[in-house]
Amino acid sequence: PEDFIRIGNTYLLLGDGDAALEAYEAALEADPNDPAAHMNIAHLYRLGGKRKEAYTHYTFVIEHAPQSYQPYLGIGLLYLELDLNPEKARLVLLRAAELAPAVFDVLYPLAQACYAMGHIEEAGEVLKDALPLCHDASQEQNVLAFLAEINAQQQN
Repeated sequence: PEDFIRIGNTYLLLGDGDAALEAYEAALEADPNDPAAHMNIAHLYRLGGKRKEAYTHYTFVIEHAPQSYQPYLGIGLLYLELDLNPEKARLVLLRAAELAPAVFDVLYPLAQACYAMGHIEEAGEVLKDALPLCHDASQEQNVLAFLAEINAQQQN
């Protein structure tokens, strides 16, 4: 399955989601219990707005690789982006943060969920933890702008 996953990742980098999905599905045919194949398929489904399909694959990964933060992150993003349910998103993203406390891609959406719930102080604390974990200047600018927005709200 690893070769199919690498091929799928290459197609994904080239912007061909359909070919990537075919490669990931071939990985599942080779090993129906491969968490990486399920994770990649879930990611594509989430990006395509296919909530139910994504959720099914994310929960498979949780059952077979419970110490992986990635399926919790994926489900949290489903709740945050597709369901517009920050309360559920926060709960799942907190679990992802327990498993991966130093991963920017977990902390930033957690801060977004907290903020959407009106937990402004918690959002600020999470963003302060996320700031040193930024991958690039663009992420750093986003975090700083978000922190400035939070600071402005706290002063009102």
